[in-house]
Amino acid sequence: MKHPPFLVVLSLTLSMAIEPPAGAIPTSIPIQAVVQNAAGVPVNGTRSVTFLLYEGQNDIAPFWSETQTLDIQKGQLTTMLGKVTPMALPLTGSAFLGIRIGTDPEMTPRLPMGAAPFALALPNVFTTAQGDIGIGNIHPIYALDIRDEQAVTRLTSTNTMQGSIIELRNESDNIQETVGAINFVNHFGTYAGQVAYVEDMANATLNFKVAGAERMTVGPNRMNLTAVHPNGFSIEMENDGPPPITRIGSLGFWQKGTKHGEIAYPLAGKVNDGMAFTAGTTERARLTQAGLLGLGTADPQYALDVVSPGQGVVRLQSQNAGYGSTLELRNNTPTQSMVGAVNFVSKDGSYAGQIGYSTSNAMSLRTNSTDRVWIDSEGRVGIGLAVPAYPLDVQGDINARGSVRANGVSLTSDATYKANVREIPDGLKTVLGLRGVLFEWNRAAFPSQGFPEGTKVGLIAQEVERVLPQVVQTDETGHRSVEYQNIIPVLVEAIKSQQREIGDRDARIRALEDRMARLERTVAER
Repeated sequence: MKHPPFLVVLSLTLSMAIEPPAGAIPTSIPIQAVVQNAAGVPVNGTRSVTFLLYEGQNDIAPFWSETQTLDIQKGQLTTMLGKVTPMALPLTGSAFLGIRIGTDPEMTPRLPMGAAPFALALPNVFTTAQGDIGIGNIHPIYALDIRDEQAVTRLTSTNTMQGSIIELRNESDNIQETVGAINFVNHFGTYAGQVAYVEDMANATLNFKVAGAERMTVGPNRMNLTAVHPNGFSIEMENDGPPPITRIGSLGFWQKGTKHGEIAYPLAGKVNDGMAFTAGTTERARLTQAGLLGLGTADPQYALDVVSPGQGVVRLQSQNAGYGSTLELRNNTPTQSMVGAVNFVSKDGSYAGQIGYSTSNAMSLRTNSTDRVWIDSEGRVGIGLAVPAYPLDVQGDINARGSVRANGVSLTSDATYKANVREIPDGLKTVLGLRGVLFEWNRAAFPSQGFPEGTKVGLIAQEVERVLPQVVQTDETGHRSVEYQNIIPVLVEAIKSQQREIGDRDARIRALEDRMARLERTVAER
């Protein structure tokens, strides 16, 4: 429109509101306009406004006109055409609206009324010349503009297969486009939120925006959540239903109508209430409110409680070439006696064995509630001894099924350890009763003994037992062994006995030799 030096109508909205009594002809048309002065400042105050309707754009005489005194605030002009001079509606021909404010000339060009003012409208339904429809809104600015105190829109379907559908469609040819969106606008006109479906050549996503920023994106194979809070993003599930409540919420995993898994929070008022993890239809793990994690059990009793239907194998596999897999046991309590332990528990709940590490810097191996082996911080191993004094310190007998190699063997022989000491009688006779033999071990009959190959030298335990039973031991299977080192004292006494006999014989020989010498001298003198 051309405008005078001071006033101009920048925008104009027309709608048709017909709310007369039943059967009455409508006589008014709602109108809204934005009015600014030549400097672009919205007009405020009372103004005289004349409205004129012409059949043609260039007609001289209007077929209808009226003048109203209107209070214009912040440039907003709202009124009803026909309020002073009633109209005969519906109009039957073309119509053009002219506006004159105060004594200013009429603004040009005149505005065509369009088709809407010529049609009868439903109660509380308004239309504009541009074809916008307002429900409860006399000046709609969108194709469908609804205003109501409750702002409730209900769609009811009688189709039992599909129900009600709202379809948003974009038929443009853009490579990247928003197919449709639902916007949430506050009373300041600010977009508080949006749900939009965006499609391009690579992806199709459903985007959720809050306060103008994208917070959640759902694509064909992913869902992305974005948070600006320092605590991050949270998803909360709450069940406020009437008791008894057996489940707070769950997250299911489905494929083509088949449920493959679930994360749920069951609630039964028990100490093991917590997060349940299901694979298929079987619960596989439970994390209780107390922080106990059960694998294969819904009632864990420990921080990590594993129950396996098979072998119960836990495998740690590392890709670190330097360290490998590590299982660390730690005790952070201020007063501790045991740093950590691995317990072996039988079916009846009794402790069959244990590997533990105490605060005395010793590792212990226990069976039947009794410590059997200790390894101290210096690496000394005690078998039957809690405080080993040597690299291997054994309390009790040692049985080796194989060879024992050593640079030396020292046997305890201190006099203070011995009582009822007496000499071995008849040592030589005892040795003479022994028989040394060459033999080969019967490896085929006794493979578990680990006998070495080749010809060996030794004694027969049964033969030794007949003459020297003190050096023969019989095990629980009835097999005998010889304490070869204990034969040494017998050999010592045998050698001493033999030496005495040799000494006596030498003395007799010397006496005979002396006698023979004297006899020879006597014969020679005669």
